[in-house]
Amino acid sequence: MKKRQQHHVWKSYLRAWAKDEKIFCLQGGRIFESNISGVAVERDFYKLPTLNKKDVEYINLLIGNSPNPLTRLYKDFLMLFSIFGLLKDNLPPHMANDPEFESLIDQQIINIEEDFHSSIESNMSPIMAAIRQRDISFYNDDEQCIKFLHFLSLQLFRTKGVRERVIKKSYPADFNIDNCWNILRNIHAMDVGDNLFLDRKKRPLFLIENNTGVPFITGDQPVINLFSSPQPTEALTMLALYYPITPWLAIILDEAEERCGYGTGVISIDQVFKLNREMHAASFAQVFAHSREVLTSLCS
Repeated sequence: MKKRQQHHVWKSYLRAWAKDEKIFCLQGGRIFESNISGVAVERDFYKLPTLNKKDVEYINLLIGNSPNPLTRLYKDFLMLFSIFGLLKDNLPPHMANDPEFESLIDQQIINIEEDFHSSIESNMSPIMAAIRQRDISFYNDDEQCIKFLHFLSLQLFRTKGVRERVIKKSYPADFNIDNCWNILRNIHAMDVGDNLFLDRKKRPLFLIENNTGVPFITGDQPVINLFSSPQPTEALTMLALYYPITPWLAIILDEAEERCGYGTGVISIDQVFKLNREMHAASFAQVFAHSREVLTSLCS
């Protein structure tokens, strides 16, 4: 079946802010209660566009210029994410009028990236459960660390806000960034995750606990860089990633060369307010909380 309603923030992640599957959302100055299925979601958000010759040439150029050892994997992504569009536009005559085959191709065009994110989220569930139990020992296990850092990087790049900011930038006239972004966001995420892994010995991962009574919020850009404005597509000179896990617990993957100013353990109410303001500022359209009151305080 075609999975048409596609979340650009992990639905199960949002459940930590929900009660009976209901979550409070701030959007456009209005606070409302919604089922978690109805937020951070867009119809066919991950649907793959058909790449033209120029799109493929540009992506191959970017891949070819990368010194990253993941180049082979990037090429596999290009093939996987482009083959179904090419098939649809170049069906052999004996298949051109086969509705069952065409429907199967359309299903893959709509589902394949959604399924990719679902698979990664499923693999991350044990690590997220460990974090909620205040166990971050996985960071010292190379295999688990790679999974975690790739996941964290994907949460930075997969969102609607990043896509919209990317599309608004200037590009060569013959290059359609909207066509290419499904592939490029995954390449960027793998690239950032790989660099974070190489720096893991210099980058501490730590938990911050919120015992203030004022809960952490999250948003439709749930992973943010504490060292920059929310523009993850721009060149990053310093990177400290903040990711709230529940209203009372968050993780920070700190910068390698300079610390972000937070440390493991309990934080103050002023720090909670500061992090909530930064999450609000980084959001594209929606901010989420487990109570109306904390969102009301953001508005005022």
